[in-house]
Amino acid sequence: MGFRGAEYPDLLRQCARAERNLVGEEGKGFRASMRALDLNRPTIGAQSVGLAQGALDAGVAYATECKQFKKSISESQGVQFILAGMAMQIEAARALVYECARAGDAGDRKRLNVLASMAKCVGSDMAMKVTTDAVQILGGYGYTLDTPSSV
Repeated sequence: MGFRGAEYPDLLRQCARAERNLVGEEGKGFRASMRALDLNRPTIGAQSVGLAQGALDAGVAYATECKQFKKSISESQGVQFILAGMAMQIEAARALVYECARAGDAGDRKRLNVLASMAKCVGSDMAMKVTTDAVQILGGYGYTLDTPSSV
């Protein structure tokens, strides 16, 4: 389960520091690397939104077709509350990712730095909560490996 991030070994202690291997200008490599992360973090936020949207879609589809006591479980107010909460959290994270993209497109590095970190943090936290809620709606089907990913 989950995404596996890239491993970042401690290369600086393991290799010679030839001038051709510098990242950016001498003394400015850390800043250049951090700018790269500012461009990378929003993609994690966007992946999280997509993952959560898929979980919501699966939850809605399952809740609509699953029957208990001759009624669809989607008619249960408790299930409706969970689905509505999932949708609100997804839309809030999506808006943050879009605002981050606007800052990046505008070249606003100061806002991009903050928004990129927020988009990654809020997006990944939201995806965890939404997928956990989806597992609750789907019951055992939400966790078994033999259930199709599209449910």
